[in-house]
Amino acid sequence: MTRPHPHGAPTEPDQDQDQDQDQDLDQDLVLAPMRWWHVATVAELEPTVFATDPWTAELFWSELAQGDRRRYLTALWRPQGVAEHDLAAIVGYAGLALADDGAYIQTVGVVPRIRGRGIGARLMIALLRYARQAGARSCGLEVRTDNHAARALYSRLGFVDIGVRRGYYQPSGGDAYVMRARPIDTVGYATLLDEVERALPGRVRLEP
Repeated sequence: MTRPHPHGAPTEPDQDQDQDQDQDLDQDLVLAPMRWWHVATVAELEPTVFATDPWTAELFWSELAQGDRRRYLTALWRPQGVAEHDLAAIVGYAGLALADDGAYIQTVGVVPRIRGRGIGARLMIALLRYARQAGARSCGLEVRTDNHAARALYSRLGFVDIGVRRGYYQPSGGDAYVMRARPIDTVGYATLLDEVERALPGRVRLEP
């Protein structure tokens, strides 16, 4: 099942969120492969990240079971001294499917309190680089027609509209734009990813 999630639009933080975000400034973002011990936490976050049509733990399990044809990442804010796999540090996640010489973004999610920090963009960039390394020449996705923040991000990453799928999201019946970036296997596209990444705040580390 392929049902990509949009990176949600940031909301106005309240005072407590401002304090939380100030504390987060001293933390590094780590992108780590999603493992079985991440699934329960990610599934618990889903209804918060996506109020409509959240994935179940079973769907994440079925995706990870696809082996090398899938690439799933978790994004963790990791302050100094926090354990390597502290589940409470998970603030985002994303997944990619590979098929022949193409790739497909399955999902991108960021917890509401940490949106606007470029986490969705960093997850996307990491997946797109993986797709390039795997030999993909194009990458597609769907995004809700009313998710303007996600569409803006995808446009910066070279995605363009190629169609509309009515009632794509179930059970809500929401419509989706179909977007695709192509070609992604060029030097020029690698330069685009580098340029977008340089404009993002904070520091990031990608675990193998």
